Amino acid sequence: MMDIPTAENFVDFYAILEIDLCADPTEIEKQFFELGQKLHPDVPITGDQEKFELLTLAFQTLRIPESRQAYDDIYLEQNSDEFDHQGADSAADCSDATLQNMDLKKESTDRILLMQKFYERRRVNFKNPGLAAGSLDGVLKCSRAMIDFHLWYCQQRGWLFREESGQLSITADGVDHVENGLREND
Repeated sequence: MMDIPTAENFVDFYAILEIDLCADPTEIEKQFFELGQKLHPDVPITGDQEKFELLTLAFQTLRIPESRQAYDDIYLEQNSDEFDHQGADSAADCSDATLQNMDLKKESTDRILLMQKFYERRRVNFKNPGLAAGSLDGVLKCSRAMIDFHLWYCQQRGWLFREESGQLSITADGVDHVENGLREND
């Protein structure tokens, strides 16, 4: 088992666990168990000893506040160009740091990408256009919480609606939004 990374042998534990810097302990644990079921060495086909060890080390480091604090200091140093945190010293400052460093253009683009999935589904399967929220994991490179935020926003704007089955479908306004977004990116 490898040691907690230093600046010289940095490993991105947030990427390994597929979470963002603001993930809470519940999300960290959920991701560990979900990914661990796939990567455990005893699992045929998807098992991977090396990736499982890294996943375990990431989980052990980020679930304990003291070790997470130490890791976050290194993480922020390694990613200073991306985050430009001036004095944000831990994940405890996450909410303020996140608000200061949000990439609103990326978030808007992420919403368009998410909406495109609903658009494509409606075009391909008009009689059954719904998608389950869980089927959207992996569509964007962001946390499940961020996907849920985007889904909430799109529903509030009237671009998505929840069907009786519980699945989400695009509305006519949602179709217009996607098509307008695509035209703007031409």
